[in-house]
Amino acid sequence: MKNIFPAIAIILCILLNGCKTIAVGNKALTVIEEPISLGGIIDFESTVSKNLINVRTVPNYKNRIKLSAFSIEFNKKAFKNYKNAVANQSIVSQDSTLKDSVQSISNYIYLSIQDKLDLIEAINGEENSNVVAYLKLNHKSKVVDEIAVVFSDEETRSIQKAEEVFLYKMGIDSYGLHLYTDSKLTSTVLFNNAVVFAFSASFFCWQGERESDLKIVDLSDARHPCPENTYSKARKAIKKVDLYDF
Repeated sequence: MKNIFPAIAIILCILLNGCKTIAVGNKALTVIEEPISLGGIIDFESTVSKNLINVRTVPNYKNRIKLSAFSIEFNKKAFKNYKNAVANQSIVSQDSTLKDSVQSISNYIYLSIQDKLDLIEAINGEENSNVVAYLKLNHKSKVVDEIAVVFSDEETRSIQKAEEVFLYKMGIDSYGLHLYTDSKLTSTVLFNNAVVFAFSASFFCWQGERESDLKIVDLSDARHPCPENTYSKARKAIKKVDLYDF
């Protein structure tokens, strides 16, 4: 896996609304100090001094979700944000081994949902009907589809060597990574002691012929509105359908 380095951020988020970001390639990820899960549903609010996150739930992803994974060398800003996250995430801050290794960390992992169609299909699944019901009423909720995260040195090396990386359900409510090389499972990486210090999230785009079959059909963000004939608010899609329902 190739090593990539952050470029200059193209989104002036700090100037626009006060949120803190780091550059990952040509993207700007929002800095956080609280634990967060890739694939989780969140409510997010940015203030002048801090980014506030309320984690609502993590959908049941019964099938694996393909990810993109890159190892990125820390710059000073990203490393400072990582240390702040370590200090605020109690599971890590209580682990003396991890605390002692903070200064020796040189790389973090950027993970993003590569197969968003599989993600959408999973959220629309019957096993997540309660999640969809919640999202219909809460259009500001988003799904976390990109994270900057630090694993142990050994786990980072395993991810760097992997040809394919998948988000995989490990237990009732636990998720981790399955790493593949030559189509063979070579390693499993848990998020138990990982430190997520930045993220990006997308909102949902809705479509349906009737309220009963209203579903999520796409993901989008503030820079890219929902495609034509899809809506970021479920009730707008319902009203559009009702207009022609004679």
